[in-house]
Amino acid sequence: MIVGLTSFSFGPIYASGAVAAAGLLAAVVTLAVAAWLGAQGGAQARTTALVGLATFFWSTLLGAVSVVGLYVVRIYKDVRGRPQYIVASTVGIDESARN
Repeated sequence: MIVGLTSFSFGPIYASGAVAAAGLLAAVVTLAVAAWLGAQGGAQARTTALVGLATFFWSTLLGAVSVVGLYVVRIYKDVRGRPQYIVASTVGIDESARN
């Protein structure tokens, strides 16, 4: 199943970009909570800030890998040698003119 999913689909690359965006949102929320806890004098402010920073760096790294993956997908689509369209029949064009 995994070979079939990765051989004919670019979905995992797009999904990793979506996970990176969700992780970035989670990091922003976590850092906002850490700032709020720090302003209130909470004991967990440092731990929450560290979790937020780790999530931010993880999501940034995953996003960068996703961007490189999307770049490779575009290159692959261009060089795989498939025609951009298929002509089923022609009218008014003789065979010698096409070659």
